[in-house]
Order: sequence, then C-alpha cells, then structure tokens
Amino acid sequence: TSINEHVSMKRVIFILCEHHVVHSIQNQASTLLLPRLSNGRFPAKVAKQQMRILFTLALVAMLTSATAAPVPRFGVNQDFVWTRDDQIPGLVQAMKDARVQAVRISIRWTTAEPERGKWDFTKVDSVVHALRDARIEILPVLMGVPVWASGVKPAEVKGFYDCCPPLQMEDWREYVRQVVSRYRKEIRFWEIWNEENGEDFYKPLPNAAQYVGLLKTAHNAIKAIDP
Repeated sequence: TSINEHVSMKRVIFILCEHHVVHSIQNQASTLLLPRLSNGRFPAKVAKQQMRILFTLALVAMLTSATAAPVPRFGVNQDFVWTRDDQIPGLVQAMKDARVQAVRISIRWTTAEPERGKWDFTKVDSVVHALRDARIEILPVLMGVPVWASGVKPAEVKGFYDCCPPLQMEDWREYVRQVVSRYRKEIRFWEIWNEENGEDFYKPLPNAAQYVGLLKTAHNAIKAIDP
C-alpha cells in the first residue's frame, strides 16, 4: 500500500494504491464544498469544513504509510534472459552500488516452458534470488509465447517470434499460474506483456480486444493465487 498526496486551495488530489489498484479522487473546492461568497472567499463554516477534510486525508496518509512497505521510486530495465550466468552477480552488485531500488525483468514463457509440460526455472531462479538477496524489488513482465503455444513458424515471423499470442487461453493461464505460484513470496508486482500497443512486441498486429482477454485471464489467475 502506498499513498501520495498533494493539497492546494484549488484542488485536492488523493491517490491511494492498495493491492496494486489505484483509486484517484480529484475534486475542485467549488464542488467539494459549499459555494464561495460573492467576494470570492469561503464562509467561516466552509473553511473549517475544508480544513477538517484536509486534516483527515493527511492523517490517513500518515497512518497508512507508517505501516506500508515502501514502493520503489528508482529502477532500471534489464532483460536477464540474455545475460550470461557468470555476469549476473557482477551486474546485480553494480545495481546495488548504484542504489537501484527496482528492476523490470522478463520472465519469458518460452524460457520457462520451451516444450509443453517441461518447466525449467533455473535461469529465472538465479536472477530472482540474486535480486532479492540484494534487496532489489522486481517487476516481472509475463510475456514470450513459445512456438508450441502460438503455432507460428519462427522463420516466417519478422522480428520477435515469441510475441505472437497463444492459441489456447488455458495454456496462457497455466503459465501465469506456474510463475506466480513459484515467486509469490519474492514478487509483489506483475506486468502483463510488453508494449502490446506496437507491432514489434504484439504480432502480427496489435489487437486490443485480444490483449484484454490475456490481461483478464492473467489478472484472475494472479488474484486466485496471491490476492
């Protein structure tokens, strides 16, 4: 849970992030409270009411932030799938030395299950454990569909062949289940796909309706395992 707030006489913005769901409340003073007087000032009762509201928001922010785990504010992107095993410790140490708080990594389906039913998390395990030992937060991207699940022929695909959606939603659901079940204690944030609005990473062309189906399926699978 994380709270950030900004208060001014013209606007009250209160953002509450709880379990990765963001609720935003934005109200103008003229509609939040009673109308102003003809001279532009607030009546005394309205001013007191406004102060009570602002004080309440500030109090909730302080109480919530006091017990919440801090949310990283400085991070980098590194696709460790392409990093040699012997380079991982040095790279993680360099991130730690640079005070990196979070790393966005890809947990590619094609790496975890290159053949149907044959799971291999060796590479991902080493990366996740190294980052957590360094106390670096992880934002994993669930993506990278293996050819057995997409049915495509790599030689016929221009660019990244693992960016084609799966033929069966149940296969995608099982991949999400496997990953989240394995890392639910080390990872608390999840990102579904990468740049799904561009043809480089969603082939053959971006498809909003199709992506929403993948997103909903992943969301339900994640929540069932890690509410």
